[in-house]
Amino acid sequence: MTPNYWTLVLIVTCTAFCGVLLLNAQRGYAEWLLPLVIVCLFSFLVAHCFLSVFEIVVDVLFLCFAIDTKYNDGTPGREFFMDKALMEFVESSRRLERVAKSGRSRVKEAVSGGAEMKPMVSDSP
Repeated sequence: MTPNYWTLVLIVTCTAFCGVLLLNAQRGYAEWLLPLVIVCLFSFLVAHCFLSVFEIVVDVLFLCFAIDTKYNDGTPGREFFMDKALMEFVESSRRLERVAKSGRSRVKEAVSGGAEMKPMVSDSP
């Protein structure tokens, strides 16, 4: 089972739960199962379309990264087109993978090899 599947299950379950709460609050509905099924089906379709597009975008982003590293080496005239943050992320992932393969259990040792931990949000205005 892929993470995409579990995300869809979570979205449909949350939608069904919210739908049951909202339809129970409205006591005027005699039959509430059919509208709930229709809403859950619609939420499944929307979530599936969104997650499919997101998955394709991530795949294309990494494909472009691979092509950029294949044809460009960062020298003048053959500069990288990728974002510097993406390049740092991939390099730190490679470093962590090498540490995991070598048997070391400390992530600190892998990160101390030149990478700096940076905050996601800066405090300065």
